[in-house]
Amino acid sequence: MNFNSQATSQPSERIVEFLVKQELKNVDDPSGLFDRLITNVERTLLTLIYAECDHVQTKTALRLGIDRNTLHKKLSKYNLLTNEARVSKETP
Repeated sequence: MNFNSQATSQPSERIVEFLVKQELKNVDDPSGLFDRLITNVERTLLTLIYAECDHVQTKTALRLGIDRNTLHKKLSKYNLLTNEARVSKETP
């Protein structure tokens, strides 16, 4: 990986820069690039942190710095809810 940008100093910024450049090189149709990248990053981040927090939504939301209800909506959006979370939501 060659990161020559002076504008980015954080490792995460350099990684994102690299991934965006790779996506631009490898995609035939660049339309929708923003939504595609944001979706991929968000899904990956949620998957990793949710697993790291043992699928406890309160811990995950706190770690991510977002509201638990927002987290729940995002987990549902990406079909990442665990079976326990689905069952407890369906139980009256």
